[in-house]
Amino acid sequence: MPAPADHPAVNVFAESLLRPGLRIMQAVRLPVKFGIVCAALLVPLCVAIYGVLAYAESNIEFARDERLGVAYVAPLNELLQQVTQPGATGKPHALDALGSLATSQGDALDVATTIDKLSVGADAAQVLELFTQVSDNSKLTLDPDLDSYYIMAIVMDYAPKLAAAAAQADVARAAVLRDSLAAAVKRAIAANPALATDLSTAELERAHDGEVSRAVLSLSTRAVGALDRLLLKRIDGFESHRNRLLGLTLLSLLLAIYLITGFYLSNLRGFGALILRMRKLAHGDLTANFEARGRDEVSQLIGAFNASREQLLSLVQRISEVSETLDADGRQIAAASEDLTHRESSRSAAIRATSDSASDVKESVQRNLDNALQGERLAAQAHGTATRGNEVVGEVVTTMQAITGSSRRTFGRGSILVPAHVGAGVPSSTVRRSRRRTEKKSRASVTPAGSEGSVTASPSRPEVARPTTRL
Repeated sequence: MPAPADHPAVNVFAESLLRPGLRIMQAVRLPVKFGIVCAALLVPLCVAIYGVLAYAESNIEFARDERLGVAYVAPLNELLQQVTQPGATGKPHALDALGSLATSQGDALDVATTIDKLSVGADAAQVLELFTQVSDNSKLTLDPDLDSYYIMAIVMDYAPKLAAAAAQADVARAAVLRDSLAAAVKRAIAANPALATDLSTAELERAHDGEVSRAVLSLSTRAVGALDRLLLKRIDGFESHRNRLLGLTLLSLLLAIYLITGFYLSNLRGFGALILRMRKLAHGDLTANFEARGRDEVSQLIGAFNASREQLLSLVQRISEVSETLDADGRQIAAASEDLTHRESSRSAAIRATSDSASDVKESVQRNLDNALQGERLAAQAHGTATRGNEVVGEVVTTMQAITGSSRRTFGRGSILVPAHVGAGVPSSTVRRSRRRTEKKSRASVTPAGSEGSVTASPSRPEVARPTTRL
């Protein structure tokens, strides 16, 4: 069965619960983080200490208020004794002591008005009412300890009432109050056996009739002393407890401040040194080293950084060696590339020379082509001229043949007889010039050398019988 922390819902809940705290801690620097953590720890601690101190102070103030009430018991007993004496008249002088006590206390128990009323005329009932008022206002009625509570009951309730009942000769009421007083004494001694001497009832048990009131007030006086000592002891106990608490709290705070300061400085120095080394590493300094001190997380982080630095330094050295090898290879490749570039330059120069020669050949060919085209035009013109000459010669030949045939038909197979005036009129030089012109035209029909095409031969001239002239 998987653990609760491994459950996806629990993980999601924990992540959502811690997300605000994580964001706060990620947004601030280390001093602020320590301040937040210290405040989170010290504020509840201070509140708790304040609560304990306030509780102790309230108990001390409670006991001090009770002592204010205890201070009224002696003058009240005296006032009750004066009031309950037979034939007592006038203002009891114990009222002056009560008035002075109320004034010295600043009327903390709010009894000054009641004391002034008693100055007009006091009786036992009014005095008992004043006992009750002092007990309530001084919080003696709410005493928290058993021993002091029962002593309070004796001095503020049972003893005054028993003294008044005994003075008034109320035997039945006095008997009941006497039993209640004895029970309270037993309970107080049971709670605190050290009170046995102060709460001794031997005198009360021996008293008869008019001596009961005096014996009860004597017991009340001794009980008041014991009650005051108990209250002082309680106050001293609360004050010593408060002081011990303050001392321990102060020592704890000093120790906490000392430890937190050491923790803060150790982390701050560790992180500062780590940040400094990382900055040097970022600038390429791999020689800085910082030995880890301790076994905490910061020391482990510094150790991991040192290991990473060593690995990085080894890697850089290997890279440097590889770079040197690559540099040597690069120089070789550069030399080969330079040689290849030189060869390519030579080849390019040869190609440029070949290209220039090809351009010259192209220009020569173009000129020859132009000359050939011009020769072809001239040949065509000569061919036309020769054709026209051939046609003329053909016509002349035809004409001569016709003349020859006509002569043969006229004269038979013999020689052609030409009239004398015809042969004499055509000189022989004229006939030769005509033949040369015909031959020149035949030679002009030949294509010039170097041009495309073939030589065109003029058609063969038929042999023309030269006319003979007979005289």
